[in-house]
Amino acid sequence: MKKEFRVKSLELRVWKWVRVKCCPQDSPKEASRNLPLKEIVSGSLLLLLIATPVTISGDVKIGHIDSNRILEEYRGKNELKQKLEKELAKWQEEAIAKKQKIESSIKEFDSQSLMLSEDARLRKRQDIEQLQIEYEEFIQRIWGQEGLAKQKNVELMKPFIDKVNLILQEFGEKGDYTIIFDVASTGVVYTKEGLDLTEEVILELNKDFAPVVRETEEEEKTLFWVFKFEELTREAREYRHGTYVSGYIKAGFGKTDKFKAVKGGKLQNATTEANISKKEEDFTVEDYVKIGRLAEAEIVVIGEVTRVGDKVNITCKVIDVGTAKVMAEEIGRSSSGEREDLIEMADRVVSKLLPRIIK
Repeated sequence: MKKEFRVKSLELRVWKWVRVKCCPQDSPKEASRNLPLKEIVSGSLLLLLIATPVTISGDVKIGHIDSNRILEEYRGKNELKQKLEKELAKWQEEAIAKKQKIESSIKEFDSQSLMLSEDARLRKRQDIEQLQIEYEEFIQRIWGQEGLAKQKNVELMKPFIDKVNLILQEFGEKGDYTIIFDVASTGVVYTKEGLDLTEEVILELNKDFAPVVRETEEEEKTLFWVFKFEELTREAREYRHGTYVSGYIKAGFGKTDKFKAVKGGKLQNATTEANISKKEEDFTVEDYVKIGRLAEAEIVVIGEVTRVGDKVNITCKVIDVGTAKVMAEEIGRSSSGEREDLIEMADRVVSKLLPRIIK
């Protein structure tokens, strides 16, 4: 019987791109209510392909993706962002106009207050309160939990989501996967090397954007793999910095035209064939080199990561698979554990390593 794969749920967090600039500073007057700027962030992302029914046995094949990386490295991301911002702009302008009307009404009331009767002042206050109520209702209608902004986001993201679904459906069927899960949202703290399908999903998504590469150019690229960095401190393990930092280093190498990552499936087979009877965190350089050779990689990258407070430090080593010797080593430091700062740190490390390893 043919397996039927279905995507259980998929909600991509594109909202983080947009910070609503809905109105100027509120009036300090007591009658004006403070409404903080709202950063639009969607709920959690969960992508799960399940072959129905699922039987946990020796034949189970598991893969995973990192949806944060897929979204970040999708080449059509900026176009989606611009479309969303364009739609939001008209609501932002309307919000500003409503807020300005409240502020001008307050100023007018202040300047005329002494000349108005008690009844007139009461009517003016009521008018201002009504404007404030309408303004708050407008903000909720547009940027509330199920507001029009979120609905527009869902509408604009649908073609992209459908494309991701189709790719994962094909991967699931062709690769005979039982489960493909998302490490960015499922709370996974450990996965074995070679199970990551993220790179292959990204390549498939970006086919329409990538230039045509001639065969001769492809052959010139150095095959590489970046193994998960060893997490030396409790905080590094809690924040899963080993997984994320190694991913950012891998992306850094992939941005050049000199390197090409070994496919995840090939590395998974190499890891199985190596038959190393120890946990990955106990691997030696010789173990990494053995897996690299079986996967036909020319270089492998390994490293360590620590986090103490907000400070994150990494040590990154590039190893020549042919000689099993360290070609280059670099240290990276970040004063913050924020994703953007870690990516910048990884890019700095890669830029320093490249001149020493490019043949």
